[in-house]
Amino acid sequence: MKQVWGGVLLTTFLMLGLSPLWAGPAEISQLFPRFNESELRPGFPVNRPSWDLEGIVNPADLVMPACRAQEGNQFVISGRGGVPSDPRSLLRGEILWVDRPSGNPIDGRSEDWVALERLPISEQVQWWQRQEQRLGRQGDRPGQSLALTALSLLDQDLGQWSDAMTASDASLAALSDSPESREVAQAQAIALNGRGRAYFLQGQPHRARETWQAAQTAYDQAQLPEGRWGSLLNQIQTLQTSGYYPQAREALISVLGELEELGELEELEALEAFPLSPLMVQAQAQLGEVLQLLAEPQQSQEVLQRGLSMAQELGDDDLTAQLQFRLANGHRDQQRLDAARTGYEAVLGANPDPDVAFLARLNLLAVLVDRKETAAAQAQLEELKVLLRSRPPSRQTSYGRINLSQSLLRWDAIAYQGLAAQQLSQAVEESRRLQDRRGQSYGLGQLAQLYEQAEQWDAAEQLTQQALTLAQTFEERLDNRDLRALWQWQLGRILDRLGRQTEAIALYRDTVSLLDELRLDLVSFDPELQFSYRQQIEPVYLGLVRLLLERAATGGSSHSDLNSQHNSQPNSQQTAIREAQSTLISLRLTELNNFFRETCLEADAIDVEDLDESAAVFYTAVLSDRLAVILSLAGEDPILYETRKPRTELEEGLTAMLESINPAVAEEDRLERSAQVYDWLIRPVQEVLRQHQIKTLVFVPDGPLRNLPLGALYDRTSGEYLIEEYAIALSQSLQLVEAGSLADGEFKALLGGLSEAHQGFSAIPAVELEVAQIAELLPESEFLLNQAFTRDALVAQSRNDAFNVIHLATHGQFSSRADETFLLTWEGRINVEDLDVVLRSPTRPNPIDLLVLSACQTARGDDRATLGIAGFALRSGARSTLATLWSVQDEPTAELMVEFYQQLWANSGQNKAESLRQAQLALLQSSNYQHPAYWSPFILLGNWR
Repeated sequence: MKQVWGGVLLTTFLMLGLSPLWAGPAEISQLFPRFNESELRPGFPVNRPSWDLEGIVNPADLVMPACRAQEGNQFVISGRGGVPSDPRSLLRGEILWVDRPSGNPIDGRSEDWVALERLPISEQVQWWQRQEQRLGRQGDRPGQSLALTALSLLDQDLGQWSDAMTASDASLAALSDSPESREVAQAQAIALNGRGRAYFLQGQPHRARETWQAAQTAYDQAQLPEGRWGSLLNQIQTLQTSGYYPQAREALISVLGELEELGELEELEALEAFPLSPLMVQAQAQLGEVLQLLAEPQQSQEVLQRGLSMAQELGDDDLTAQLQFRLANGHRDQQRLDAARTGYEAVLGANPDPDVAFLARLNLLAVLVDRKETAAAQAQLEELKVLLRSRPPSRQTSYGRINLSQSLLRWDAIAYQGLAAQQLSQAVEESRRLQDRRGQSYGLGQLAQLYEQAEQWDAAEQLTQQALTLAQTFEERLDNRDLRALWQWQLGRILDRLGRQTEAIALYRDTVSLLDELRLDLVSFDPELQFSYRQQIEPVYLGLVRLLLERAATGGSSHSDLNSQHNSQPNSQQTAIREAQSTLISLRLTELNNFFRETCLEADAIDVEDLDESAAVFYTAVLSDRLAVILSLAGEDPILYETRKPRTELEEGLTAMLESINPAVAEEDRLERSAQVYDWLIRPVQEVLRQHQIKTLVFVPDGPLRNLPLGALYDRTSGEYLIEEYAIALSQSLQLVEAGSLADGEFKALLGGLSEAHQGFSAIPAVELEVAQIAELLPESEFLLNQAFTRDALVAQSRNDAFNVIHLATHGQFSSRADETFLLTWEGRINVEDLDVVLRSPTRPNPIDLLVLSACQTARGDDRATLGIAGFALRSGARSTLATLWSVQDEPTAELMVEFYQQLWANSGQNKAESLRQAQLALLQSSNYQHPAYWSPFILLGNWR
């Protein structure tokens, strides 16, 4: 067990009434409520939300515009499209419309009211207490209610929540027996507005929403439209906080439209005292933030800039700071850290509202940590320590402490572990007093993670269990899935380290199921901003795969006897291997959903024997301590074999091979690196492949293997490349492969491309020759070159049902981000997300058989860039896609493409993988292009037949 903290914080922890991090689990648990372990349950049914926002939005229409609610898909109507705000990452804050009672209608002296606002809060409290007593004696119930609401709001500002709720109760009670009147309705509306604020700041957004709904009704009865719209904007803020981003966006767009229409009316007799502009600025601030989360950065910036201009025209410093803060957040979302730092510093320099300043300082610290600006970060940390000593308890304060702990641990996990633990413990205690279960769960879970990192497993288990159980007791069932996924995964990791693998596997399975449920909510916003695929989704699937493979490997075959005893594994081992294989397929599908931010990428699974009995499918998983490979053969049980090495060493070996495929690298070094990877992937099953007379190897790769030209693997025994013995294809997931092939001898191709330099991209002179030679080989072809190669021309030509081949020789890029994956046309770019509109014909009875992208390349430094190729394949609807991993000289590209079509023609359109293999061998056997840099980057994705 590691002991990483000293005793310097012990006194501080005890003074705060908290246990130090090295305390035992029994001591820690005394601070928090106990729960019955029987309450741990795998999931809840999903119901339509109870709120409606007066019918402004239909939740079923908002989850995924690209795939509307489908029969049998109960999660589509959840209406969320996101997960609630996560305090561990960027703090976004909130903006509320608050209706503070004025002293004017109570004593009629505006001079006293202006002076009152400038007094310290304690003196304002005394003034309102005197007014409440005077009005009570006079029997002025509406006035007394307003005074009590003012006291409640001041108590909220001080963080005195018990007093705030008592005053709020009394404010509403004062009106209970009053006859109906506009004055009474106004006092009731203001009281409800203040009560909703109290619920919201204590971390109870659902109660706040219900209360603001009632306030909206009361404002309508009082004929106060400003209150109506302000209450509606507050309700939408609760949607944002709870993760209902698409619904919040549509509601805000609707509200802004109606406010703009009101502003355009010439006669507003009933609305003379109704200031539209501040409400419009608030709505724009909220909409800009929602658009950030929904991965619409350009639109977000435009909306926020418009709101900022309006706030500055109004001279409203608070709204100006809110807009500047959100613009700075947008810069940080897009990793423009210089601009983010400047933005946060501008907010702080304007002396904003204390809450905005608090959030801006926390986000600025995170930026400084990321930029490794130690001195500036230390200065911000000292400021935050001072602020936190005087901050009243609220969800914002506890979330700020959690956020601070994460910045500290990223900065220096050893030096600041104690301070991080202190902040987390205080966040848990504050959340407990506020009855904010989400805040408690976050704090406990993060505190447990510190114990996990310190290898104090018993404490880590107990705290994680408490965090998980808290998450299961949330008021609304939809609210707990994100936290349950986090803490079940964490608990699974801990139990794994404690040697309780069966329990760990069960937790990992439940977590994967939760993530499958959450897919509909996770994909509609920017995957890099919340619930990151790389950090919080992929590791869960791979963790389950690792545990299943460990179970399967117990008593399993070693490398030495795989070739002779591959069918002798017990049923329990085969069950584990098949589940691991299924999990890898599910992961690849989830990855594509994440890429497109859609959820409709579903298809029926296809068994390999239904595709090709002479094909072998390799599922790979680069895990933390090994490279695992599952080999699937027609009619056989899957075969598991592994190379036990740390992930870093494996990645170094794979990267070294990729970098060696360069004519500048010595041949001896290149062959050695390629041979090493061959020994990992192929040699353990070399004889199995030969015994089964395998002709095609299909890889479902992950990690760095995805960008590797697998045909260049080198067998040091035979002295041959892998492509010399086998045809090779890639598949993102066999679930996405649709069986089919080119009709016998019927080639009708649409050829297009750019040979001239354009839009900053270099010329590709050989494109004209390539297209001309292919057109000569395939006489029933049409081609679009240079100025004729436009988006509109492609759309028009692709509507021709006769085309079964589309060949595009143009610049383009494949990336792991859909917005950075494109093809170049004469007048612009075709983004991968639009490819289905461009190439898919609504009248086409069958999909395109073959899509060829002959001059594109993968994005540099992106180990998931081949997702872009898979994206093109999927979006185009093509059965097979031929593309390149990197840009190849145009002459060898043209030669290979012409040879590929000649092979297809000779084989009557059958077996595209074998045709590509023969074309690659033609280059390999030539005098000019035998180096793998020329022939190995060409890959076939999808159906290989």
